[in-house]
Amino acid sequence: MEIWWFSRVVAHHPYAILSAVFVLSSTCLIVPLATNKFPDFTDPKMGFEARGTAVAQRLTAWMNLEKATGARGQLIDNPVEYYNYLLQSIKQNTTDSFNGTRTILGIIRKKPKNKSKKKKYNKLSNEKATNDGKDQWDELLKLKNNKNRPEHIHEVELNTQEEFFCHLPNSLYARVVIGSDNKDKNLWSLEGVLAQCHIDAMLRANPKFPYLCEKPADIRHGSDSKKCCRSWSPANYVAFLSNRTSCLGVTEADLARVETLLKRCAYYYRNHHLTADCSEDFNCQKQVPAECYKHNNAPYHLFHYLLDADFISPDVIKNNSNTTLEVVMLFLPMAASAKSLNFYKNIAIDGLEYGSFRVMGMELGLKDTLFDRLLVSDSSFLLSGFAFVTFCIWAYTSSIILTVSAILAVIFSLGISYAIYTLVIRINFFPFMNLLAIVVAVGIGADDAFIFCKIWEENKQEKISNGGMTKLVQKTLVHAVPSMLVTSLTTAVAFFASIVSNVTAINCFRHDSDSKFLPNDPTSRGELEFDETFDISDQKSQVWLRKFCHNLRAQPFYHDTQGPLLSNCFIESFSTWMTRRCEDPGDPQLSRAPCCDVNSYPYKPHVLRRCVAEASADLYRTPHHLWTREGAVAGGIKYLKDSVKPTYLFNNNSNNNYNKNMPVPKIMVLIVEYDSTYSYSLSFAEMNEFYNKVETWMQQQLSTAPRGMKNGWFVSYLEFYELQRTLYEGTIWALVVSMILALIVLALVTLNPLVSLYAILAIGGAILSTVAALVLLGWRLNVLESVTVSTAIGLAVDFSLHYSVSYRACKSEKRVDRVKRVLEQMGGPTLMAAATSGVSGALMLPSHVLAYIQIAIFLLLIMGVSWLYATFFLCPLLAVVGPSPEFAQFHYTRLRRLLPGFCGEDEQERKEDTSDSAGNSCRSRKGDWRRKNKSGCMLSESNLSTSSTVCQLHCPEVEIRLHGSESLPSPSSPLLYLDPNQTDSINVNVRRK
Repeated sequence: MEIWWFSRVVAHHPYAILSAVFVLSSTCLIVPLATNKFPDFTDPKMGFEARGTAVAQRLTAWMNLEKATGARGQLIDNPVEYYNYLLQSIKQNTTDSFNGTRTILGIIRKKPKNKSKKKKYNKLSNEKATNDGKDQWDELLKLKNNKNRPEHIHEVELNTQEEFFCHLPNSLYARVVIGSDNKDKNLWSLEGVLAQCHIDAMLRANPKFPYLCEKPADIRHGSDSKKCCRSWSPANYVAFLSNRTSCLGVTEADLARVETLLKRCAYYYRNHHLTADCSEDFNCQKQVPAECYKHNNAPYHLFHYLLDADFISPDVIKNNSNTTLEVVMLFLPMAASAKSLNFYKNIAIDGLEYGSFRVMGMELGLKDTLFDRLLVSDSSFLLSGFAFVTFCIWAYTSSIILTVSAILAVIFSLGISYAIYTLVIRINFFPFMNLLAIVVAVGIGADDAFIFCKIWEENKQEKISNGGMTKLVQKTLVHAVPSMLVTSLTTAVAFFASIVSNVTAINCFRHDSDSKFLPNDPTSRGELEFDETFDISDQKSQVWLRKFCHNLRAQPFYHDTQGPLLSNCFIESFSTWMTRRCEDPGDPQLSRAPCCDVNSYPYKPHVLRRCVAEASADLYRTPHHLWTREGAVAGGIKYLKDSVKPTYLFNNNSNNNYNKNMPVPKIMVLIVEYDSTYSYSLSFAEMNEFYNKVETWMQQQLSTAPRGMKNGWFVSYLEFYELQRTLYEGTIWALVVSMILALIVLALVTLNPLVSLYAILAIGGAILSTVAALVLLGWRLNVLESVTVSTAIGLAVDFSLHYSVSYRACKSEKRVDRVKRVLEQMGGPTLMAAATSGVSGALMLPSHVLAYIQIAIFLLLIMGVSWLYATFFLCPLLAVVGPSPEFAQFHYTRLRRLLPGFCGEDEQERKEDTSDSAGNSCRSRKGDWRRKNKSGCMLSESNLSTSSTVCQLHCPEVEIRLHGSESLPSPSSPLLYLDPNQTDSINVNVRRK
C-alpha cells in the first residue's frame, strides 16, 4: 500500500500534531469565553418566534409602529395639540431664558374619567407587617385542623365599609388555580367557598407575604396601615355582593342569589356588551341591565377572571339546569414577578389542600426565573450522562489515554464551533436550544471513538509486511475516516436542513451545529419603513376606503361595535363631521372653511389633509373611552411629527416670530380597527380558520384598490399561530430535505446507489417509528419538538451508515459472508454507541426541566429504534438483496490518482495481493509462507498488543493470526529485498507441494 503523507506525519511527529491541535483548540475555547459574555438563559423563550414569513414581517412592522407612536417616536395622533405644544415650548424658552431653573412642558392630555380610579397594580410596599390584633384571615387558620365549618364562626367587621377590594383584578397580579380531581365536586357550594377561604388564608399566612402584598391606598378610621388588601376570589365576590364582611359568612341563599345574577348577565358578557369599564361607559350601560354593572362591574370580573369558562354556559341557561363549577381562579394582592421567589419557597404544601379541593396551579411570575435556576442545577444530570459516556469509552478501550483523548476531542470540537459561532459569524444570540448540540457532540464523539479503536485493534493484528507504525496509521485512517467523516457530515447536513425553518431558535441551533448563514437577531426589529405610494387623500382612495368599510361590516367575521369610533373607519365619521355649517353659531365672524359643508365627498386632497387634522383634535377633546381601544396603538390616522414643526417668519420687529398657522401635516399611516366574532385561542385550527377567512377577503379587496391603497395588510394577535404554522411546515420540509441530503452524502461516500437506498430505507423507518412513538407519548409540536425531530435524522443515520460503508468495503462474493463480517466488525461499536447515548439520556429523566426530560426520552427512542432498524432490518436486507462487490459500484478515478494513499485502498490491496491470488485462500498461503520463512513478515505482537481476534476489516478472505512469538525481520533479512519474480516463484513452489 502506498503511504499517504499525512500518515507519515502522524506516525513520526505525533507530539507536534498534538501540540498544534491543543493550542488551536484551547485558543478557540478560551477566547470566546474571555471576550464575550457567557450565554444568558434568563429569557429562554427568546427566539421562539417566526421570522421571514409574510405574517412575521407584518408583526414586526406592527411592533415598529408601536414604537414609532410612542413619546419619542416619529409619529403622532393629534398634530394640532403637538403644534401648540411646540409653540408653547418656544414661548417658554424665550420668556424664561434668564431663569436658572424652569419647568419643561410636556404634552398634557385630558385624563378620562374612567382612568382616574385606576391605580398602579405593581405598587408594592416593603413595610413589615405586625402581628398586633387579628384580622379575618387569622380565623381561617383554625380550619387547617378542623375541616368542618363551625356554625358559630365569628365574623370580624371591616374597618372600611366603602371599599371591599382595593382595586380591580388584573393579569399582573399573582394567580392561583383551585380545583378538584373529583369532577362531581362543586366549588359553587359552601364546601367550595370554605376551600377557597382556607387556601387563601394559608397563602396569606406565608411569612414573606406581608413584604410583597399591596396595601390599601386610603387608610381611614384608624385602621392598620400595614394590613394587606383582600384577595380576589369567587368566594370573596359572593361575600361582597351579599354584603358579608367575610367569605366565612356566605350562605346557600347568597350563592343562589349571585348565581341568578350571573345567569342574567352571562348573555351580555358572551356577546361583548358587558365590558370592563361598563360602569363608566354610557354606551355600554344602554345595552346592559344596571344590576350587571352597578356593583363595580362585579359580574364582568367574575366571568372574565375568576370563574371557569364552562360555568353557566348557554346550554345551562337555555335548559335552566344546574351547573358545576370545577375550577376557579384566586388573585393574590401581590405582583407576579421574580420578587415572589422567597414567597414561593416558603409555601406550606399541606396548606394547599382542603377536603377534596387543592391548588392545581399557580402563576407567580417565576417561570423564567425558576427555569434559569433549574437549568443550572439540573445540568448535573447532563454531567452524569457525560461521565457515563466517559466510563463506557474507558471500559471499551481499556485505556485512560484514549478515553481522555476522546473526551478532549468532544470538548475541543464544541469550543471551535462556539468560536466560529460567536467570533467568525458574530451571532450574539445563543438560545437555550443550542445546548442540545452538546448531547449530539458527545454521542458522535463516542461513536467515532469506538469505531476508530475497533479498526486500530484489528489492523494491529493483521500481517502487515513492512512499514510498521506508519502503515498501521495509514490503514486505520483509510478504513475509519470514511465512517467518521460521513457520520459527522450526515449529521451536519441534517441540521443544515433546518435552513428551511423560519423560527429563529431553530436556525441558531443549526448554525451552532454546522455554522453557515446568519439568522435573524431576535433583539433587533429593524426600522420602520413607510410606503412612498400610500396616499389616503386621493379621491379614488377615499371612495375605495368607504366601500371597503361598507363591505367589512357585511362579513361574517365582523363584530358590530357600538359608538362613533374613528378607529373603526375614519372616513365615515369624518364625512359626518364635515357636514357642519361653515359659520360658527356662537361666533358668526368665525369661519370653519374649508372644513365644513362647503366641500362635498370625495374631498380634494388638500382639503382632506387639513381637515382630518382638525377632526383629530376634536376627537381628542371627547372622552377617552368613546374612541380608544385597549391596544398599544390606537386606530385612526398617524401623522409625521416633523411635518408640523413651526416655521420661522423673518420680521424686523421681532426676533422670535413664528407662524401661528399650523402647516398641513403629512399622513403616514391609516389603521382600520374592528372587533371580530372570533375569540383568541391557542388552537391552531381555530386561528387558522380565522386567518384564512380574513386574509382571503383582504386580498380580494386590495385587488380592486387604487395605487395609493394597494399595499395594505391585515394583522391581529397572530404571534403564536404563526409560530405553530411555521413549525408545522418547517419541520416537514426539514425532514424531507434532511433525507435527501443524507442520501446524497451516502451515495457520494459508498458510490453504490443500492447500498445508499437500502440505508435510507432503514433511516426513514427509524424516523417514522420514532415520531410515531413521540406522538403516542403525547408530544405536541413546539420549538423543542421541532428541533428534536430535525435532529433525529442526524442521529439515526450513524448505525446504518457504518454498516453500509463496511458492507461496501468487504470483498467477499457471498452476501451472507459479507453481512457476517459487517456484524463482527461493527456490531460491537454500534451497540456501545447506542447504549452510551441512550443511557446518558436516561440519566436526565429525573430532571425538573421539561426540555431535559424530552431530550432524554428522545435519545432513548432514537438510539434504540435506529440501532434496531440498522441491525435487524438493514443487515437482513443486504443479506437478501445486497449488491455484489462490483455490482453498481462506482469509483473516483481522478481522485484516486490525486490521493493514492487515501482513496485508492481497494486498488492497492488488489495490487498487493496479485502475487498470491491465483489459487488457494489466505489461510493456506500465509501458513505455507510462515513455514518456509521462519522469521515471518508481520509486525511483532510484542510491539503491538492484541485485544481482539476479529477478522481484518476489508480482507478478501478469512485470515489466521500470527503467534505472538513472531518478530519483525532484521534489516539485513533477504525477505526485505525480494523482487516480485522471486516472490512469485516461492508462491508457486508452495502451491506445488
